[in-house]
Amino acid sequence: MKIIRYGLMLVGAVILLLALFIVKTLWVAGEFKDLIPHETGQYKSVSSLAGAEDITVDPSTGTAFISCNDRRAAMRGEKKQGAIYAYDLKAANPAPVSITESVRFRFHPHGISFFAAPNGKKMLFVVNMGHDAHFHDSSQNGTIEIFEYSGSRLIHRQTIADSKLHSPNDILGVGEKQFYVTNDHGATSRLGKMAEDYLQLSWAHVLYYDGSGFSKAAEDLSYANGIATSPDGSAVYVTSTVKGYLRIFSRDPSTGVLSRQEDIQLGTGLDNIEVDETGSLWIGCHPKLLTFVKHSKDPAVRSPSQVLRVRIGENKVHEIEEIYLNDGVALSGSSVAMRYRNRLLIGSVYEHFLDGVLPEKFDAS
Repeated sequence: MKIIRYGLMLVGAVILLLALFIVKTLWVAGEFKDLIPHETGQYKSVSSLAGAEDITVDPSTGTAFISCNDRRAAMRGEKKQGAIYAYDLKAANPAPVSITESVRFRFHPHGISFFAAPNGKKMLFVVNMGHDAHFHDSSQNGTIEIFEYSGSRLIHRQTIADSKLHSPNDILGVGEKQFYVTNDHGATSRLGKMAEDYLQLSWAHVLYYDGSGFSKAAEDLSYANGIATSPDGSAVYVTSTVKGYLRIFSRDPSTGVLSRQEDIQLGTGLDNIEVDETGSLWIGCHPKLLTFVKHSKDPAVRSPSQVLRVRIGENKVHEIEEIYLNDGVALSGSSVAMRYRNRLLIGSVYEHFLDGVLPEKFDAS
């Protein structure tokens, strides 16, 4: 009888621990949040594109670059190329125009980064997923594609392939050939990546490419996703999607070395970062992460979209403002928010993007 009783107690303890783990996972993923939709500004849908996952801008011209990949078409087995689109924010009625029509290699763009060199060259760095699906469920590594932007055209300059690029997500250009890239997982197997996500293991990292080879610039990150830099290049920001923190690093521009300074807990599923000319960070977010996972498999499941603005202050006193929040009807799965003057573009992993006009106060803030 004692053996049976101890056995039942053991089974009960396992069930209780499993139940607590499930509740904790749901809680951390934001599934119990009570969302109150609101928006700062007025937004229109630009629905001609699918999978507008990342957006950046050339601040000197107001040309936005939009990284698009129709991931749902890929899931259906369709061999459809991705593309980079230009979107003129100074035009009266802008429309996206593909600027990668000349690309002949397999192209599935994800994270992108614009860099203006001191000599006047304009470079666009692109994470090429190397396969057609999201969540990195392919054994094929990604590549980095470096383009020069000249005369309203993207000219392909270099492909960088390396076994270290096993899970690339976002990229930050800091020179004509130098960049940082996030590997959002440390594990390489699908099972290992699932363990990382659901156990919130800090195995992800940031790589630095110095023009000739890769080195690890930062480690011990949990789902390292978006990456960006301050306007003066002295700080680098990296988001953690599953733990919801923004990590701040100081950067040595001569060596590329990143030194951890601070984590800011934002309590939501952080994706890509864009930094405006004032130094404010704009982050596309997934407030309910498991709902987003369901949305990735079924477009009928709507995933809430959220945009945060973070203004980095002194003495670790920062200003955090929620600019946009919806229930997923207007836009599901927001992944990026890019501000240019009084305009705010909000992109998504699987869907179109929104073009918003912000209140006048944002012109000078």
